[in-house]
Amino acid sequence: MKRLTSTLSKWSKQEYGDIFTKVKEFEETIRKSEKEIMTNNTDALRQKLHQMNATYIRYLKLEEIILKQKTQLQWFQEGDANTKYFHALMRGRRRRLFLHKICIENEVWIQGKEQIAQAACDYYQHQFTGQNDIIDERILQYIPTIITPDQNEMLQAIPNIDELRKVVFAMNPYSAAGPMALGVNFIRQGFFPSTRGLKQGDPLSPALFILGAEVLIRMLNSLHQIPNYKGFFMGPKGPQINHLRFADDVIIFASTDRHSLKLIMETLGEYEHTSGQLINKSKSHFMVPDNTSQDIINNIQECINISQKCSPTTYLGCPLYIGRQKIIYYSHLVEKVSKKVCGWQARILSFGGRITLTKHAIQYIPIHIMAAISPPNTTTKYIEAIIADFFWGRDQDKKKYHWASLDTMSLPCTEGGVGMRRLTDICTTLQYKQWWTFRSKNSLWSQFLKSKYCQRAHPVAKEVDNGQSLIWKYMMRNKIKVEEHIGWTINSESCSFWWDDWLGVGALANYTTGISSLNNATIAHFLTNGKWNERKLRQQWPSQWPEVVNLIEHVVHEVRVISIRWKTPSISNYKLNTDGSALNNPGKIGEGGILRDSNGITVYAFAIPLGEGTNNQAEVQAASYGLN
Repeated sequence: MKRLTSTLSKWSKQEYGDIFTKVKEFEETIRKSEKEIMTNNTDALRQKLHQMNATYIRYLKLEEIILKQKTQLQWFQEGDANTKYFHALMRGRRRRLFLHKICIENEVWIQGKEQIAQAACDYYQHQFTGQNDIIDERILQYIPTIITPDQNEMLQAIPNIDELRKVVFAMNPYSAAGPMALGVNFIRQGFFPSTRGLKQGDPLSPALFILGAEVLIRMLNSLHQIPNYKGFFMGPKGPQINHLRFADDVIIFASTDRHSLKLIMETLGEYEHTSGQLINKSKSHFMVPDNTSQDIINNIQECINISQKCSPTTYLGCPLYIGRQKIIYYSHLVEKVSKKVCGWQARILSFGGRITLTKHAIQYIPIHIMAAISPPNTTTKYIEAIIADFFWGRDQDKKKYHWASLDTMSLPCTEGGVGMRRLTDICTTLQYKQWWTFRSKNSLWSQFLKSKYCQRAHPVAKEVDNGQSLIWKYMMRNKIKVEEHIGWTINSESCSFWWDDWLGVGALANYTTGISSLNNATIAHFLTNGKWNERKLRQQWPSQWPEVVNLIEHVVHEVRVISIRWKTPSISNYKLNTDGSALNNPGKIGEGGILRDSNGITVYAFAIPLGEGTNNQAEVQAASYGLN
């Protein structure tokens, strides 16, 4: 090794020389050449300078590579190509997934590759063979007609078996589920056609779940059109929230009205009867506030025949609870991180590989939960302790000494750290984003919070009060810092005159004491035909604030008038103009349109309510109805 090191050192000096010295020499040579060009600018000198610059950049790159190798900095930025670790990971996964034997009917055990593969093919062939049930198509009335008859005919065309086989076997054979979602011990086995439709117990793809759930969601939304149905909403002007859904997990919000609960159960029963998908009542439950009387609880159980559950419950990995936040609600999150770390071969990995997995895998596990709600500080400390133990390693059953704190490791690589993020910093960042989303987007979540907490006051003017949710308290705590970086334009005239920063120097409420008459005023209140109405301004502002009035008067509000002219169609042709919109988006939708001839005479016009949906759905349905 000593002889090899000496030989490589001699070769490096003969091939490249002393790189650090050459970098300094090139810097001095380029500096002299630049001065020479300033006095004698010729093509030959410019070409010579370009060549020296190219060589100088090459040696700078070599210098950077040598310094990285000496400091091992690339481990912290790029990890390491540890093929031994990945081979061990693949071997462990194959051992877990390999089927040595399976149990079929009558408690018979089957062993061997070919026997197991044949049993799997026989099972699924029997599963997809049988008689089709007659489907009740009445629920299709809840789905609006959007596609044209020609498109519908094309979609209804049945592909032949050769086309299906070609598509199936064109799928990636190395994907997790195999080309047919029927990989047996990592080998493709068999091909058979399905001779019937779907039924309860069939393995469904996410796409089919979405298509089926779309019908259910439209059926639930249609309940709001029934006059005596009492749904769940926050205040008389708040959004009517009917459900939350992701794939086959559905949360339905309802009142305690007996008739309304029966309507919901009838809707679910109709969907079960038509689709063949059954609600698993053993896994379903309902939740009510702690102060709900026992009579109401008994009434709910009698109507829906589903058991009650106390909080918390879990939806999409996030705990849903009533009351105070508790550490035990997030125990599954700590357990998930711990299992992930324990499944890795840490002893095989270098420090560079460990920090790469930590930054790009472990720390992203709790991200989706922290984006919705911040876990307690104790929970984040538990997770960070697990991460630190994984990074520094263990000696048998003992933890190794931690040579640096998490605060030091969270610094950038250029400042002596390894670029690891603190979970508390991630939580704070996501809390800032929640306030930004609440203020900038008119989402259902934003409408709900405004209806619950901001019915009579602007969000910036609100203060924390007892009994408010933890998310709202975090938003109130961080709003001042986030509002410093939010600016508003006055082109839409809808921003708050008093609380929004439309001047570019902060909200007016920060400079003066409050005027109650301006709390809910918008910019449009003080504009007339695109110009400031000075009379209204001076009526609202005391005379001792002339500097503020002058500041406002110098804010220019540009109004562009765009002339729009309806152009008549050519002779013997007609022109159709349609429009559709939603209230609250999504919400109640409607459509309208007008058909005129080449003389501009109205031939036909329509305006129709459509139920529940989004702006885009209303636009498409309006155009489709007009064309039909």
